[in-house]
Amino acid sequence: MAILDAPPAPPIRPRSSAPPKVRATSAPSRRSARKATSGCTVPVAQRAALRLVQELGGLGPKDRMTPAAAAALLKRFEEPLSRSDIKAHRPGQIMSWNVRGLNAPARRSAVREVAQTNNISILNLQETKLETWTLEMARDVGGSLLQGCVVLPAMGTRGGAAIFWDKQIVEITDQIVASFSITAKVKIISTGCSFWMTTVYGPTDDQQKANFLSELAAVAPPATEPWMLNGDFNMIYQARDKNNCNINRRMMGRFRRAIDLAGVKEVKCKNRRFTWSSEREDPTLCSIDKVFCNLACEDMHPSFVLMAASTSFSDHCPLVLANGVRPVTKARFRFENFWTVFPHFQETVQHAWERPIRHDCPFVRMKKKMERVAVDLKQLKGLARSRLPGFLGSAREMPTQSSSMPASSRVVEKNYIHSIKKGDAIVMEPREKAQLAFDHFARGLSESLQQNCTLNWDLLQLPAVDLQGIDLPFCEPEIWAAIKAFPTEKAPVPDGYTGKFFRSCWHIIKQDIMAVFQKFYNLAGDNFADLNTAFIALLPKKDGATEMGHFRLISLHC
Repeated sequence: MAILDAPPAPPIRPRSSAPPKVRATSAPSRRSARKATSGCTVPVAQRAALRLVQELGGLGPKDRMTPAAAAALLKRFEEPLSRSDIKAHRPGQIMSWNVRGLNAPARRSAVREVAQTNNISILNLQETKLETWTLEMARDVGGSLLQGCVVLPAMGTRGGAAIFWDKQIVEITDQIVASFSITAKVKIISTGCSFWMTTVYGPTDDQQKANFLSELAAVAPPATEPWMLNGDFNMIYQARDKNNCNINRRMMGRFRRAIDLAGVKEVKCKNRRFTWSSEREDPTLCSIDKVFCNLACEDMHPSFVLMAASTSFSDHCPLVLANGVRPVTKARFRFENFWTVFPHFQETVQHAWERPIRHDCPFVRMKKKMERVAVDLKQLKGLARSRLPGFLGSAREMPTQSSSMPASSRVVEKNYIHSIKKGDAIVMEPREKAQLAFDHFARGLSESLQQNCTLNWDLLQLPAVDLQGIDLPFCEPEIWAAIKAFPTEKAPVPDGYTGKFFRSCWHIIKQDIMAVFQKFYNLAGDNFADLNTAFIALLPKKDGATEMGHFRLISLHC
């Protein structure tokens, strides 16, 4: 048996690697024309890091990033963040509350729970009725968060006041304890801003009220320093603060003169008119719990608002002073009817409308074309303004009304919901309020209620309507008739285009409009969200609406 040798295998050639793929580099583009024209060359990440260091107190508002500040920021994140770092971007909330006694441990625990629920950093309490304080009592009220404490002892079982604060958020120094008040210097650690704060409990005896008003004038700091005055004053300075005519007008006038002499004005409560109730069948309602501030303090905190929280064990409602700044929203496009008389208006719209779009859905094409026209019309508006120097010059020379009253930075906003109650807590963050509204109305719309009665249409004897042809396709004369019937100064959808635009540019946009109606008639596709947009607004069902159930939804389409 012979063994045949197999032919030698061909040598294995090393596999040549494919040449690396080279991607074409494109110049960075910006979608926003405003950002493209800005001269800022600092990357977004560096600007965000600089703002974070400033919020944490590492740099001042006008300081620039340094290697030392960057190293300190990295070192700070190597260990768990403290609660003050997490809340550096949120100034603490201040509460003023007449608790009607803190003798019982259960009442002290209830006060602590209310403060924790509302995220309070400074807690001002009146009428504590405690002549002697112990460390255990202070811990029962402040808990683990409000560790700082200064008290005004009560006279027997009458009066008394106290201030609790979070040492990681604020720092309180220069404490002055008087007969009816506590005054202290408050410094916000994250920002370094400081102001004076006085909490008072006014006497109920008319013979001591004169001494109380004299003390207010004595503890007032200079007018140039920020000052906040809060507490239970046990008197009013205007007749509308009481629901009946049993008013001591002489004392009311003295209180008003004391306020004017101190240079403070009231911070109005947004959601409640009266803060105290006698809790009887025919109750007496008064607004004796107040918060005042001078102009310097108002300029320091222009966005702070005063809200009334809810409680079940005191006839005084807690007052919460919190940051009620509105969220920064993007400016929306608004079409002005006089733009149609601008030179080259029709050419601008036609040039933007006829640029090609790589999409087959008429809804998407319509939306993108509307956005393109908006961008080009904004540029046309700027060009038209530059060609009207005479008009702008005459507008600048118009006389303005001057006033000798000092200007205030506080903006009165009547159409904005500053806070919503969620149980015993007050929700003021915009995202939390939006989520609370969504959950409430989504839960209501998803519930199906069984109807116990219905309408008898035969007994109503309604006129018959001819519905023949209601299911026919949309035609151009029908749509044009609807456009002519629509008001020229209103916008049918939130994109900002009024009826004047559709009338003046119908010969340019009618083909795309007809394609949209034809697709809608066939119910083809799933891009209805590109057209089905609206503004949802909340209307209060009654005065002083505080809960989400006190509002009803409406849809604003024009």
